[in-house]
Amino acid sequence: VLVVPSFMEGLPVVIMEALAMGRAVIASRVAAIPELVVDGESGLLVTPSSVQDLVRALERCAQGRTELARFGRAGRARLEREFALEIVGAQMADLFRRYAGENASS
Repeated sequence: VLVVPSFMEGLPVVIMEALAMGRAVIASRVAAIPELVVDGESGLLVTPSSVQDLVRALERCAQGRTELARFGRAGRARLEREFALEIVGAQMADLFRRYAGENASS
């Protein structure tokens, strides 16, 4: 399990790396983290600064090895499906083509 109890993050690469390795993630519900970690599916999201939320999430993970494996598989699958280089690259290329196309006629 990767644990990232943070008050502020952008899009932490370390979370993407953990998901790519099939690891469950416990992280604060801040910034773009919920785009990577789906609460109860690929890990657990906690309220920033809530010690109680973090303790509950850690206890849940300590008691549920089967759930951890499921989180890991789901996180890796989601990462491959939505954040693979080929997919993100194609999305960026489409944006550039659309933007350049709008400006080319100006």
